Amino acid sequence: MNRIINKIKHIKMKNINKYFVAIFLVFTIIVTSCEKYLDISQQGVQSIDNFYKTDEQALNALADIYVEWRNNLVGTHVIGPYLEYMSGDCFPGWANMGDNSGMATAMYSFTFDGEMRNSSFYTGPAGMVRRTNTVLARVEPDTPAKRRVLAECRVIRAWAYSYLAFFFGDVPLYEEEITVSNAARASSPVAEVWDFVNKDFETAINSGDLPSKSSVGDKGNALRVTKEATQALYGKMLLWQEKWSESANFLKTVINSGKYQLLGDDQLHNHNGEPDFGYVVRATTSLGSESLLELNSKPDQNGNSGPGAYGGGFAWRTDQLRHNGGNFIYLPEYDLAGVGNGGLGTCKKSLYDAFVEMEGPNGFRLKGSIVTWEEMQAIGVSINGIYYCTEGYWDIKWRRMRSESGSWTWGTGNESPFSPLRIMRYGEVLLNAAEACMRSNDAASALTYINIIRERAHLAPLASVTLTDIKKEKRLELYKEGSRYIDLLRWEKLNDQDGITASNILGEQGHYLPNFDGVTVNNQAFVLTQFGWKKGKHELMPIPVAELNANPHLTQNPGW
Repeated sequence: MNRIINKIKHIKMKNINKYFVAIFLVFTIIVTSCEKYLDISQQGVQSIDNFYKTDEQALNALADIYVEWRNNLVGTHVIGPYLEYMSGDCFPGWANMGDNSGMATAMYSFTFDGEMRNSSFYTGPAGMVRRTNTVLARVEPDTPAKRRVLAECRVIRAWAYSYLAFFFGDVPLYEEEITVSNAARASSPVAEVWDFVNKDFETAINSGDLPSKSSVGDKGNALRVTKEATQALYGKMLLWQEKWSESANFLKTVINSGKYQLLGDDQLHNHNGEPDFGYVVRATTSLGSESLLELNSKPDQNGNSGPGAYGGGFAWRTDQLRHNGGNFIYLPEYDLAGVGNGGLGTCKKSLYDAFVEMEGPNGFRLKGSIVTWEEMQAIGVSINGIYYCTEGYWDIKWRRMRSESGSWTWGTGNESPFSPLRIMRYGEVLLNAAEACMRSNDAASALTYINIIRERAHLAPLASVTLTDIKKEKRLELYKEGSRYIDLLRWEKLNDQDGITASNILGEQGHYLPNFDGVTVNNQAFVLTQFGWKKGKHELMPIPVAELNANPHLTQNPGW
């Protein structure tokens, strides 16, 4: 009996083995025959090695870099609005001190810590370096279109490294494409970073691949980097490097080209036909005679648009306001749309007072930049309870305008205005040139440039000019255009003796935050125990902790 049982077992195992062999052979045939199908490239996806070959592909890559540039400057938690919170002219805002994780308050009070609050200052420009380096490494300069793309990438990379050098000092330098194998490297001394920046600017200017604007009326080139825009940006970055004569020479080249002029009263008027200086940054004057370089936010053929200049953060907090006894929907006097949230960057009284000191209470630039509580009450505006973080002054230069938005009701998806962001306008060229000339013993040119600015502002010309005059003009002319904090930091390093420095103006910033109920300003509604710009610490920002963790060769900046 046992022999029979064992025989049966042997027969069963033999058959089972045959089955396994047959199944394995079938599976092998199926897998082998399907390999050619598995190797088919995914539809609609192109490998990086096969991209960057044609003019169209190079232009698509460049367009992506321009979008990245804009997105680093406009929005909520990015460089553009953060520069304004630190400028000394604006409050942080939102609905309360802790709103949006306290980001705005942290930047305003200089209590950012390198975790995430200031990370956009580093990661934004660093990301632009990575993208431009990829294009510069992979696009062959074998057509005029590609050569122009490469020149533009050098300019954009120079801009990005300028911000990294200015805010962080020593940073890693990458001229080649950044990969996993070379990403972690030690920082280069800041002087070498600036040399690299200057080389990029000069290579682009001398390449012959950047077009020039043909005349004052030429509107065709302001949405891409031109030779004149590059010269203006280079002049600005040389000013940051304290190379006064070189800065003045490049800025004078732009001025003497005769291809730019300030927008006049016939162009700077609002929807009611009234004079309005604020329209110097609005969509209706886009690509005008004052624009050297803009980042576009206009809707495309499908109605989609990128964020407008500074996005929606600077919109009024209209859920805390009423209009004629009802909801705040629209102010026709200012073409101002009520969107419910935001509320960032309300103006300080000290800024209003500076406008009045120079221009009087009805000054051209003042009326196009700030509206007072008394003016708001006169058109039926009231406060619904308490308005956080204001002394009774609101920004209208960057107001949310109905004519620039697809909708004026929050939540519809079309709230963001499409006012383009001016990277460089002629007013800034004149002011930068005035400072560079003044510091290089050319007071006559500085006076000429300042008086051009003052004439447009409806102010009498100066008989002589000082550095203090230039600083005051720049504060008002370029209000909320990203220059004030950078200037205060520069002037701190120069040890100027006029008191217009970071330590003097920003030392107490963030100690108190106000509330306003429509009658009384409570200037100490919130009291912070940590606040203010500190000498020996805030000259540079902290390198983000995430960057330190990813690159062991980096060293944190002093004081952090």
